Amino acid sequence: MATRTVPATLGTTTGEQGVLLAATCVEEARHGLLRERLAQPLDWPGLMGLAAAHGVLPLVCRWLERAGDGLVPPAVMDLFRAAHCENACRNLLRTRTLLQVVDLLASHGIDAVPLKGPSLAVDAYGDVTLRQFVDLDILIDGRHLDAVYGLLPTIGLRPSLALDPAKRHRLLRTARELAFCGRYDVVEIQWALAERFLLPERDDEELRRPTRTLTVMGRPVRALSEEAVLTFLCLHGTKHGWKQLRWTADVAHFVHAHPALDWDGLWSAARRRGHARMLALGLRLAGDLCGLALPAEVEARVRDDREAARMACRAASELFAQYRAPGVIGSWARFMWSRERWRDRAICALDLLAPKPGDWLGLELPQSLYFLYYAIRPFRLLARLHLPSILSPDDLGASCEGTAS
Repeated sequence: MATRTVPATLGTTTGEQGVLLAATCVEEARHGLLRERLAQPLDWPGLMGLAAAHGVLPLVCRWLERAGDGLVPPAVMDLFRAAHCENACRNLLRTRTLLQVVDLLASHGIDAVPLKGPSLAVDAYGDVTLRQFVDLDILIDGRHLDAVYGLLPTIGLRPSLALDPAKRHRLLRTARELAFCGRYDVVEIQWALAERFLLPERDDEELRRPTRTLTVMGRPVRALSEEAVLTFLCLHGTKHGWKQLRWTADVAHFVHAHPALDWDGLWSAARRRGHARMLALGLRLAGDLCGLALPAEVEARVRDDREAARMACRAASELFAQYRAPGVIGSWARFMWSRERWRDRAICALDLLAPKPGDWLGLELPQSLYFLYYAIRPFRLLARLHLPSILSPDDLGASCEGTAS
């Protein structure tokens, strides 16, 4: 592995932001750096709020406890421990819900693979309590959506949209997930790993095919292959602009926890699918922000992509800036330039004009008039050009920016 003593960004970051980066770093260099940052005057409530906002409060709490006596005021440490304990309790309850859903679907012959949430916490951090998550993502074959739609309400999970079979079929073609809400939990049923303009159906099927088994709360749970998980994490982070530190931390800690990754196979597949830039972007941020050390040949590939370097620099500079939703055009521009091939950029641009759930949910037309949604779509986009703060996620065919999963 290549050596990296100090993450590039951490070396010049001080204050609460420096503590956050030091606490999420994967390398042993973090210990001295963290003590150095903690010796400075800090806004402790601000640090706690920043850690929670970036979804890394459990990691920060763990490393504050290990930093040594005298660096963290006892009252502050008590607050961090209480927040960590509260998050751990929520995680355990949500994990129980996850296992309940997986068991229910399995009992009806429906194969379900958990994504992110508890399974990623175990896969990347070795502990279901060390990652913040709110919703539970479960991947299924889209052909089972009708059955799932009827099954989940039997355990108190109601669909967020009331859809008849015809609308569910339309949803399958224009989106990738449907949320089911319980009293305390949100379960997002997904039938694709990413939007079709980012991951065509053939590539989606290829990525989800090989699976492993993880142990989550003493139970065997299926998971995607290591290479598929890393690809998914880089697509997910790029889709959301890497606005939360935990998305970068997930990549860094996952790679650090799986030193036997098939880099040649992974990189070859990424180039074939047109995802090499997103892979390079995620890995570069993991190195610059979280100190991830990569094999020399992988590091060279990552550094060779100048556009990925530019995007990583921008993402790092905006990480702690006040977030403002970029709007439809801005989001699509980000998607386009995260692809290295022109044909993939063209597909992305064309998909912008394709109808999304937000187009047909508010205006019901018969299937024979579906083509009219293509005429309506441009006007809805124009109406939102100057209103990015009320952008509907359905206009992107994606989850909300800043999703907590």
